Amino acid sequence: MFFVYGNNAIINQYLLKGEYKKASKKMVTIIQESGGFSNNLDKHRRLVLIYKSAWIDFVLGHLDPCIDKLNDIINSQKDHLRDDIYCYSKLMLLIAHFEKGHYELVNNLIGSVQRLFVRTGTHSETINHVINHLKWSSEIHGSKDMNKLEQLNKRLLKLRQDRFEKRSFILFNFNIWIQSKIEKKTMQKLSLGQS
Repeated sequence: MFFVYGNNAIINQYLLKGEYKKASKKMVTIIQESGGFSNNLDKHRRLVLIYKSAWIDFVLGHLDPCIDKLNDIINSQKDHLRDDIYCYSKLMLLIAHFEKGHYELVNNLIGSVQRLFVRTGTHSETINHVINHLKWSSEIHGSKDMNKLEQLNKRLLKLRQDRFEKRSFILFNFNIWIQSKIEKKTMQKLSLGQS
C-alpha cells in the first residue's frame, strides 16, 4: 500500500516544489523496486506514473525518454486509462516533437490531437490556444516570435484563474513551458523559482 500511495505522494511533493532532479531520481528507484512499474501497480496507476515520469523528463529536457514513455501510454489499451491522461499524453508527445524540431510531424498530427480532445470532451479554451500556437509555429518551422509567445502567455495566465480551465494546468504546466521560451531559461530553473 505504501509503495503505491507513499511513493506517489513523494513524487507529487517534488513536483510541487519544482525539484525535478529529485523526482527523477525517485522515479528511477520506484521503477527498480516495482520491476519496471509492473508488479505492484494496476495498469491505470502504472500509466499515470509513466505520465508523471514523462513530464519529469520533459521538464528536464530529456525529450527522447519522454517520447518513449508517452508512446508506451498511447500504445497501451486505452480502456485502462482516463480520457484526460490519454489526451494529454498525445498533446505532450506533440509538444515534445515540436521541441525536437519535428515540425512536419507536428503539422501532420495536430489535427488528430485536436479532434481527440473534442471527441473525448476534454477540449478547453486553453487547449485551443496551445494547439493554435503549435499549428502556427510549426508551419513556419518553430518560429519564436516573442510577441506571439507573450500574448499566449498572458491568455494562459488569465485562463489559469478560470475554474473550468484549471484541469488543463494540472496535467501540463503550459505557462512554465511558454515562459521558458520567453525568458530563454530551462523549465526546471523556472519551476524552482516558482516554488
